Amino acid sequence: MNLTSVTYLGVLGSVGLSTILSVVMLPPTRSVLRNFCSVDDAVAFWTRFIAFMFFLGPLLVTLIFGVPNSAFSSNLGAIDLVTRVTSAMLFGAFLTLGLMGLRVGTLPRTLIVAPPTKRTDDEFIR
Repeated sequence: MNLTSVTYLGVLGSVGLSTILSVVMLPPTRSVLRNFCSVDDAVAFWTRFIAFMFFLGPLLVTLIFGVPNSAFSSNLGAIDLVTRVTSAMLFGAFLTLGLMGLRVGTLPRTLIVAPPTKRTDDEFIR
């Protein structure tokens, strides 16, 4: 396997993994963001930012650590290269999700706005 095909494998694998992450994680992420953001434009911005990070995180880790860039790593076999690229993709996805989860988990709970309570007809009469 040459360097070009390993790079293509890394890029295509990262994009595929990131697409799966986006499809699975963006709907619940959007609903969590609606609890933290009072303006719809802010929800749209942060949703796009998170989708961008879902793609950028695994891709950067794969290209930096998964694709060989030295004479030693270019002598690895095809299975070793695929394993290295796949491990880098999965680690990049895990790192991206972990950092986002840590950040959202440390947001103050006071930002969550409770939905207004419904009033019954009896309360309107009084």
